[in-house]
Parts: sequence; C-alpha cells; structure tokens
Amino acid sequence: MPIGPTLESRRPSVTRLPNQNIARKSMMNIKLNMKGKLVALALGSALPLALLLAAALVGLRGGSDRISELYERQFSGFGKLAEVDGNVARADINILRMLAIADAKMVAELKQENQKRFEAADRIIDDLVRTSGEANAVLTLRESYRKMRDGMTLQVEFLERGDREGAARVNRTQVKDNADRTFGTLARLAAEHSASAEK
Repeated sequence: MPIGPTLESRRPSVTRLPNQNIARKSMMNIKLNMKGKLVALALGSALPLALLLAAALVGLRGGSDRISELYERQFSGFGKLAEVDGNVARADINILRMLAIADAKMVAELKQENQKRFEAADRIIDDLVRTSGEANAVLTLRESYRKMRDGMTLQVEFLERGDREGAARVNRTQVKDNADRTFGTLARLAAEHSASAEK
C-alpha cells in the first residue's frame, strides 16, 4: 500500500448519475430530430416548387409554340397577300409605263421584270390555294389574276410590234376588269386575315 496520495486519489471523483446520461442522449436526439425536421421541411417545400417551376416552363414552351403557329398561319398569309399585291401592282405600273413611252428597249426591260414578278405571284398564289383548302376568295384571286396576267402579256406583245392602240384595247377589254377584281380580292382577303388575327 502506498503511502501518501496517489494519482487516482488526487482526481476528483465524478460520478454520473444514470439520469444525466439519459438526459444528454435525449438532448442529442432532440437536436438531430430538429435538424432532420428542418431538412425535411426544406426538401418538402423545394420539391413542389421545383415541380411547379418545371410545369410552368413546359407551359411557356407550349405557349410559344402556339404563338408561332398563330403567327405562321395569320401573319404569314397576310405577308403573302401583300407580296402578291406588290408584284402585281408593280407589273401593272410597268405596263402603263410601256403604254405611255413605248420605247423598244424599255419595253424589253420591263417585260423581263414583269415576267419575274408574274412568276413570284404565281408561286405565292398557288401556295395560298394549297394552304387555304381552296377557299372561294383565293380561287377567285387565282382566276382573276391569271386573266389579268394573260391580258398584260398580250399587251406587251402588241407593244413589241409597235401597236399602242392594240395594247390599249387589250387593257380595256382584258386587263382592267380583271385587275379590279384581283386587287379587290386581295384587299378583301387582307381584311379577313386582319380580322381573324385580332380574334
């Protein structure tokens, strides 16, 4: 037996009560449970929010597709009508210039320009007929335009021969009424497209 205090005897004795150990363990469990609850709450809030955001993005994409479709259907048709109107109006002006001036070189140049304009108008009108399901107004446009175009082509033939009177007669008998019907139909179709675009 040792004499004097030993190391073990110098250390204060700490006795733990069984209730203290249980209290510490339950405090740790409570802290973990609170952290777990906070994480679960955060994940529980974030998941529906993420799903809602994904649904909104899908809806926006569908909405932009619908807007693109409406634009293509409405405004593209309106643009095509305007392009036909511009080509036909310019060809009509060229014919009037040929009648007024009747210079062989200018007639040849304007004939080539009109041919390109007629080809562009033919292509667009055929496309309108195909995409419109052959609606009456579009068929009327095609018919009156073709008659007007054929009359204008005949006018140029008269002008190339130097027959201004014959060209003027063709203008009165074959071009004027068909031009009025063509431009009137173009205006009516443009108004219909404008009205349907506003709906």
